[in-house]
Amino acid sequence: MSNRVENLPVAFYTVSISGKSDNANAKGLDAEIEANKGAEEGAIRSLVNIIPKVYSKPITSLGAKVRNHFEKNGIRLGKTVYGIPLTILPKFKAELDVLRQEHALHVSKLVEVAESGVLLDLVTKQAGDVASQVVDKVPDADDIRNGFGIDIRVAVDFNDTKISQAMAILSDDVKNQLRAEVEASAKKDKDDQINNVNGKIINAVKLLIKDINDRCAKGEKGTQWKTMIDKIKHIVEVLPAYNVLANPELDALIKSVNDKFGKLDQDLLKEDDNARKEMIEDANEIKSTFAKLF
Repeated sequence: MSNRVENLPVAFYTVSISGKSDNANAKGLDAEIEANKGAEEGAIRSLVNIIPKVYSKPITSLGAKVRNHFEKNGIRLGKTVYGIPLTILPKFKAELDVLRQEHALHVSKLVEVAESGVLLDLVTKQAGDVASQVVDKVPDADDIRNGFGIDIRVAVDFNDTKISQAMAILSDDVKNQLRAEVEASAKKDKDDQINNVNGKIINAVKLLIKDINDRCAKGEKGTQWKTMIDKIKHIVEVLPAYNVLANPELDALIKSVNDKFGKLDQDLLKEDDNARKEMIEDANEIKSTFAKLF
């Protein structure tokens, strides 16, 4: 991909802003309680916002301001990708940094009230008669840290002649910061790719364990086990190639699946109650042994 849009040298920015609004959280909780607890329609929405607006509104507002900053000053190249002309980069970055710092400050405030128990108290008081149904849904500090974020990554082709010419007008501080951001973004991209690939292995084992428990719970001797046997073969024979960095935990996970299930026979599983019982025990042992991965 060239770093020029209509002959204009740009830095490519990918922008991801995460964080559910308090109204969306309340709506989802309301539907859940209405379905499972028999609450009246709209009960939660009328009584409580899961994250009170005094804390959530500044966060979501600043997220919108960051997005608008890119919309106003950049060239939209995709749903989350923008080209920022290098000629305006110093001013653009300075304003962006202020918005991100303000966003981080408000997230930190919300984390503090969650850690202190104030958030739980506020939500519980507002929930009134349905407080017992709400308490487990109040986000903790980790939920907030993971749920509200602004992830911005940048890519620049420093070998492009026009990029080099455009960068000549930038100060050394801006150039050095830009290079550092590009390197950090490249590392994040690589880490994400590795995590996504590793996730394929972990998810395949999780689905296998769920399949084992679901099939055995039915207690049907005539159950067709071929699909499950195929899943085991896929994990053992195909997925080791996905372990691109030879992660020893993933190697051990795959080996454990092979040791415990690699010789299973679908005809035996159809007829032998003990074989199915042992399979459930082995599946639960894997889940327990590798709980950190799951």
